[in-house]
Amino acid sequence: MKIIRTAVLLSALVLTCSAVSCEEYVESSESRKSKGILPSITTTEAVSETESESESTSETESNTEESSEPASVSSFINDTTPEPAMWKVTDPATGNSINLIGTLHILDLNEITLPDYILEAYDECEGVAVEYDMSDVMSDTTKMQELASYLIYTDGSKVTDHISKEAYENGKKLLEDANAYNPIYDSYKAGAWLDLIQSAASSKVEGVTAAGFETYFTDMCRKDGKEVVNIETLEIQANALTAYSDDYADYLIKNYKVENVDPAVTNLQLSFMYDKWATGDIDCFVELFTDNSQVPDDLKDDQEDFNNKMLFDRNKGMAEKASEYLKEGKKYLFMVGSAHYAGDKGVDDLLKDMGYEVERVA
Repeated sequence: MKIIRTAVLLSALVLTCSAVSCEEYVESSESRKSKGILPSITTTEAVSETESESESTSETESNTEESSEPASVSSFINDTTPEPAMWKVTDPATGNSINLIGTLHILDLNEITLPDYILEAYDECEGVAVEYDMSDVMSDTTKMQELASYLIYTDGSKVTDHISKEAYENGKKLLEDANAYNPIYDSYKAGAWLDLIQSAASSKVEGVTAAGFETYFTDMCRKDGKEVVNIETLEIQANALTAYSDDYADYLIKNYKVENVDPAVTNLQLSFMYDKWATGDIDCFVELFTDNSQVPDDLKDDQEDFNNKMLFDRNKGMAEKASEYLKEGKKYLFMVGSAHYAGDKGVDDLLKDMGYEVERVA
């Protein structure tokens, strides 16, 4: 099913952003006013032009039939005893070491049993380093305002000044159908609109939670008196989430169809992502993320620029932070989205290039 394959391609975003990821911070529609990214954007352009109309119709009917059954987190968790990827990085000059874990941001850890090697790594650490601890924002009005300032247009323009009427009307209808539209969103950047649309889709899957992987460990740290540190700034996170060019955002919003908000479709995407994360098979994510075979030629550069801002540029910053912790002797449990380790430009590869010893332990 090619429509699902392309949904998965862009679903890789759920493994790249943390605190302001829409799939991690999915609550009621009223509480989604200051959110950012969008994993799992599906476009009808994803369907090859050589596919017959009947095949697409059949897939849509199949998805509709599947959606008659309630979609829930438990239905996409096929293995409750996962073994996600983890690395040990050692500074040969000092002997200092930290553990790196690839996360799945939206995962409710109450649904699974974490392996001993992760729990032992937590017991041995002095704190956790996460992309960004969103609880810090939600309890601070000033930081909430700062986040909003990154997600809205500050030049007085509206989203309708940046995307076509067709894209705007399609996105607005999707939000209205999910009872998730608010006129204030017209001031949000096009990238934030993509997030809002995907949030509407994700909210239809029971159990998709804000209390994800990172939240579980940050809560434990606070209970145990351990540190919680942010690897990135709020600005870096928000800028990544809104890094789409106007033309690229227009293309994605315009081609986001109602059947792609079907919870059965979202469930299939999440099932794929979970299975890859649970088995540590993460290298496919960078291939899916960078595949431009179905993107129009005039938007390939826009997609590449987005990929760099969302993934590869941030990998460099994350590796520099890990290096900083190693040099300072900070024994943090370092956890970022799994896609940040995928391929040969991952955080682990960059640390190896910096001269550190990197061993994959799981």
